[in-house]
Amino acid sequence: MSYRETFRLNRDDLEYELMSLTDEIKENVEWLYTVDNDEVESISIENLETILSRFFGIKIELKQ
Repeated sequence: MSYRETFRLNRDDLEYELMSLTDEIKENVEWLYTVDNDEVESISIENLETILSRFFGIKIELKQ
């Protein structure tokens, strides 16, 4: 479902769509390690662009 379609949703449906969006983002989080061996959560820009583009129904580019 695209962002534009969410305007027609009731509150419960909108909440479900936002939960689905956050779940998909969380599924793409990776754990990386710094040189000091600290764990860091990360998501690639490419994955985030794809997820947001699909959700909002428009191409989103985050790269500089």
